[in-house]
Amino acid sequence: SHRSGFGTVPFPAGCRAVTGPVPRALFIGVIQLAGSSGKAIMFNAIREDAEKRFGGLDPDNVDIFVAYTDGCDVEEYLKEIEAEFPGFKVEYHDPLSLSISCHIGPGAIAIACNKKLKI
Repeated sequence: SHRSGFGTVPFPAGCRAVTGPVPRALFIGVIQLAGSSGKAIMFNAIREDAEKRFGGLDPDNVDIFVAYTDGCDVEEYLKEIEAEFPGFKVEYHDPLSLSISCHIGPGAIAIACNKKLKI
């Protein structure tokens, strides 16, 4: 498990996590996936964060973002996210920065959510 500002997050064997100071308006976890248990942990964390901090998991209220390193099947992962979170279209997905990628290696993916601003 890993201790962060969001509490203790249990990571399954074979997964590596990278976290750091994160703005209050954003939850982000970077995890090198070792099967479906890593995905389930990240999906549950996004769901919990949206419900408890952002007033509900609704496409009109929350955006979901994805970042990744080489070796990820991003299109397949986007389909899984959109199946897991009906009504959401992940429009923002980009490679992770080199400063993160060089530390965690290929095959890592990040999922994040933030509350939409009402202007």
